[in-house]
Amino acid sequence: MPEKTSALLFLDGDNFKYINDTWGHATGDRVLIEIAKRLAEFGGLRHKAYRLGGDEFAMVLYDVQSESEVQQICSALTQIFNLPFDLHNGHQTTMTLSIGYAMTIEHASAEKLQELADHNMYQAKHQRGRKAGEITRIYRYDKAPGSTPGFHLTNTDWLPVPSGKVYS
Repeated sequence: MPEKTSALLFLDGDNFKYINDTWGHATGDRVLIEIAKRLAEFGGLRHKAYRLGGDEFAMVLYDVQSESEVQQICSALTQIFNLPFDLHNGHQTTMTLSIGYAMTIEHASAEKLQELADHNMYQAKHQRGRKAGEITRIYRYDKAPGSTPGFHLTNTDWLPVPSGKVYS
C-alpha cells in the first residue's frame, strides 16, 4: 500500500475583486460565506479548510497517496467554484480559482510549506496564457530517509472553517 502524506493548498478566487467592486461588499461577504460553506462541505471530515483573509483560503489535505490525487482534488475544487454564486436580485456568477499547493515532507517546516503553497498560488494566478482556474506547478521534494509524512499547522491567524458553521 502506498505511503500516505499530506498537502497544503492555497486557494484564491480570481474574480472576487470584480464582485466586490460591482455588487458591493455586502454581496462580497455573502459570496465569502458561500465559499466557506463549499470548502467545508467538500473537505468533510478528512480535510480542513481555513480562511486566510480576503478571498484567500487554505485547505489541508490529509492522508493523500500521491501528487496525482492532490491534482484530482484541486480539479474537483475548481469545479465546485464553477457552480453559480447568487449575487443580488437573481444575478449569479461563477468564480474561477487559482490553486497552489505543496506536499509535506519531514524536513520542511510548516512555514516553508505555507511559503511554497502561497508562491505556487500566485504563480497559478499570474501565469501568462493559462486558462482560468488552471492549477499551478508543484514543487517536488525527496523525503528524508525514515521520515514520517504529515504536519500540523500552528498559524493562529488562520480562521478555521468548521463543518456546519460558517463565520463571516
